[in-house]
Amino acid sequence: MYTPKIREDLIPILYKKAKEVKKPMTHLIDELLRPLLIKDEVLVNESSRLKTEAITSPEILYSILKEKTTDYFKEHFFVCCLDVRNRLISVDVISIGTLTASLVHPREVFETAIKRHSAQIIIAHNHPSGEAEPSEDDIKITKRLIEVSKYIGIEVIDHLIITETSYLSFKNKGLI
Repeated sequence: MYTPKIREDLIPILYKKAKEVKKPMTHLIDELLRPLLIKDEVLVNESSRLKTEAITSPEILYSILKEKTTDYFKEHFFVCCLDVRNRLISVDVISIGTLTASLVHPREVFETAIKRHSAQIIIAHNHPSGEAEPSEDDIKITKRLIEVSKYIGIEVIDHLIITETSYLSFKNKGLI
């Protein structure tokens, strides 16, 4: 989980607020600061690309993302940027939603993919509920992103739904 750097003078204020609302300080920081830091959060960065194996199956990406996403209590939508050899360039958080939904627009997904010089992408999001089955909204946004990808020239090769104990691959399920 990404931990933002906090100015020292804000820590007592956040601690007091956490006690007032009876939430752990990490949850409070997550709620207050994470929306401001979405564009800065990178779970896997470009410098690690040469050290990673090619993403040849959803299991490989799931193993990378699982340990980084299962402690989120809100939906997080990721774009996994791949090079021409299917190695991860980066995994970027595009959107943080609510407990049951995440707002995603193709503009943000492909902005990141273009900036990272991606050959193709895999999109992913977590389901805090633990249920890996896609919702109607999940299917709609996937179809929309695939349609946009045809015009941009950066293929969406899969969409993973991640839970603490399992995942669903749209490609393996025949939804892509």
